[in-house]
Amino acid sequence: MKKLANAFKGAAMGVAEVIPGVSGGTIAFITGIYEKLLNTITEFDHLLVGMLMRGELRSAWKKVDGGFVLSLLSGMVGGLIVGVLTISSLLESHPPVVWGFFFGLILASFVYILRRTGKIDARVIGMVVLGTLMAWYITVLTPAEGSTTYVNFFFTGSIAICALILPGVSGSFIMLLLGMYTIVLGETRNFIETREIDSLLLLMTFCIGALLGLLIFARVVSWLLKRYKRPVFGLLCGFMLGSLNAIWPWRDPIAFVDGAGNIYEIGSALDPDWRVVREANRLPADYLSGDPHTALTIILFALGFLLVLLLDRLDLKRFGSKS
Repeated sequence: MKKLANAFKGAAMGVAEVIPGVSGGTIAFITGIYEKLLNTITEFDHLLVGMLMRGELRSAWKKVDGGFVLSLLSGMVGGLIVGVLTISSLLESHPPVVWGFFFGLILASFVYILRRTGKIDARVIGMVVLGTLMAWYITVLTPAEGSTTYVNFFFTGSIAICALILPGVSGSFIMLLLGMYTIVLGETRNFIETREIDSLLLLMTFCIGALLGLLIFARVVSWLLKRYKRPVFGLLCGFMLGSLNAIWPWRDPIAFVDGAGNIYEIGSALDPDWRVVREANRLPADYLSGDPHTALTIILFALGFLLVLLLDRLDLKRFGSKS
């Protein structure tokens, strides 16, 4: 039953990774596996390599809690598939409704997690403010211009993977800011279609950067949580609050990027392959990109909010007693 629950949590993380602006780390935070996930990642070290080389498979499996890893990863793969097949199409047909649900989910999660940080003092509040400003600033940055170099692919992988650890920070959004989203996507498509060795080497460089970034960053956050848990939780809550700027339900595009990484400050794409890199938040009455679906969006917002409140009622002891 526990493995099934972990699989569902992994599936939710997988779906979240499909949504630009929503982080799998946020879902891990909400579902109560955030610290366990961090601790599990930190177990992938030289000692594990030694166990594997000596053939101590049972000890290695126990060290990394293989059951947890396997159930979580299998759920994430399933969630990614479901997300690609369903959520992505809903984002095309009813974007405000999808964003409304996640807006309510993350807003309630901010309150939910903050209440479990313990005593809310000036230091925690200061970290919440800092995290909010940092995440908000990331959402309004102008994307850089990427390039097809091994250094850029390694750097992009190592930075983008941090979104798996940081609630409120989206990996796809980070790649957009670095100017590498369309480039990495293009090399992936090129390898699938042509099996070109240069594209494979670039993608392997990206994966190596992601692996190293994940192992290092997870250790840093885990170390900080063990020593400064309340301030770090405050910072992570701030990340969630600041990220709401990127998932406001009614947004009109104001800038696009083409396949070559060129940015166009216009209100509509001239090519279907162009990707939105900057949007302006609107009120439902001023929304120009389609039907605002105002009533349905508010309902889904309430549903996302209430879903977190339900988690609050079902698992009050997850982060300690209510403050």
